[in-house]
Amino acid sequence: MKALNVFFKEFSRIYAVVLESNQTLAHEHALLQEQKLYNQSTRATYQTSAGHINQRLKKRPPATSISDVGIDGEWTPAPPSSSTSDFTGNKALLENLEKMLLSTEQMEANGYPIAPTPVPESAGSLAAQYTSMKCNRCGKAFVPTYPLDEEAKVECSFHHGYLYSNKNGGEIYRLFSCCHEPNGRQGCVRAPHVFKLEQFEELHNMSAQTVLKIPFTRLSKGTDAHPAVGIDCEMSYTMCGMELTRITVVTLDGKRIMDEVVKPSTEVVDYNTMFSGITEKMVQGSSHTLDTAKVELNKLISHNTIIIGHGLENDLKAMRILHDRVIDTSLMFPHPKGPPYKQPLRFLAQKILNRRIQEGKNGHDSYDDALAAVDVVKAKAFKRKSAVFYLSRRLFNAY
Repeated sequence: MKALNVFFKEFSRIYAVVLESNQTLAHEHALLQEQKLYNQSTRATYQTSAGHINQRLKKRPPATSISDVGIDGEWTPAPPSSSTSDFTGNKALLENLEKMLLSTEQMEANGYPIAPTPVPESAGSLAAQYTSMKCNRCGKAFVPTYPLDEEAKVECSFHHGYLYSNKNGGEIYRLFSCCHEPNGRQGCVRAPHVFKLEQFEELHNMSAQTVLKIPFTRLSKGTDAHPAVGIDCEMSYTMCGMELTRITVVTLDGKRIMDEVVKPSTEVVDYNTMFSGITEKMVQGSSHTLDTAKVELNKLISHNTIIIGHGLENDLKAMRILHDRVIDTSLMFPHPKGPPYKQPLRFLAQKILNRRIQEGKNGHDSYDDALAAVDVVKAKAFKRKSAVFYLSRRLFNAY
């Protein structure tokens, strides 16, 4: 307990700049640090090892951003090679990006929105077909009925964290990161059932209880468009499934050129704040709709722009954009188990960039995620490997 308190004190000092938006981060990392110490030491070496860790933490400078955090043994100062320098217009980089583009076959195999030619007109209401949906969180079948009554608001029980392994008394247990309960226990969060549509035909004709069209469109040619950008979107659950609620665009040199909160087309069922970071106050304060956001987006990128992201099929579906010049970091480094498993962006950022993202409990930051995707691609393009990379050489054989 003494070591835990000491670690908490030092992490509170180091994370002073980022604690306002990630209030529990110092506590979380103190727990992770002590757990790692416990797992790697014996009763005889615990106190000595704790003292060494504390001395190293005392020497650490304050974090400058959420990308500059991490427990002892994992955190390293960002090397100059992984910083965002100006690559805009760099011919060599753009030539390398062309070689990384997904093929049509890869896009089809990974659920990217690909329309028939010509793109059909968006039809009317498909509400009659949505009599029974599968909840995207707990997996149970339910019938979407709005507005929600009080019982429906807590019908779904799920875990929002990921599973991790924990050693205790020689046994290894699989626990959820959100509540540290073992796998198989009832969910620690109660919320309404929600659904997510995946197929082009469903999304192109998507509607709720009224005739509502949210069709796909293509980007226009554009004359002053950026040659390549990173994009990350946040989505919230609505009466129509998942809709765009934030879009962030960054250039190859890390400059944020668009970051807008978007009002969904229908009533929000769940803002999905724990993942999206989106709140009701943010959405109500926005003047953008999907259509106006796409107009602004098309001023920055065109049908020739290379879009970089992680799991971009979800972003393109949310934006209702058909685009075939994409680089997807989730496919760049295959998961050891093979499809459908994919490496999380936070894992790639940590292993390749020595950068920790998606750490707080206030949801993801789409700027951090868009920037991380761009920097991972740049690292691959220029064969830059962090020190942590060498610990996982076999995993990153695609390098």
